[in-house]
Amino acid sequence: MRVFVTGAASPLGRQLVAALIKRRCTVRGLVRRTTAVTQMRNLGAIPVVGDVRHFSQIRSALDGCD
Repeated sequence: MRVFVTGAASPLGRQLVAALIKRRCTVRGLVRRTTAVTQMRNLGAIPVVGDVRHFSQIRSALDGCD
């Protein structure tokens, strides 16, 4: 399953990403700050830098997600 997680760098988001990775999901994690990119990679997720309020920034990241 391919999953897109908004707020992936938040405490709750990190836990969700980790749980999805553990279940062998492919996770794309939306983060607002570039400093969180490494954090997402360390969790095993594909980082996407953007803001949920700007849909044009994340439209392509949603492609192929379940």
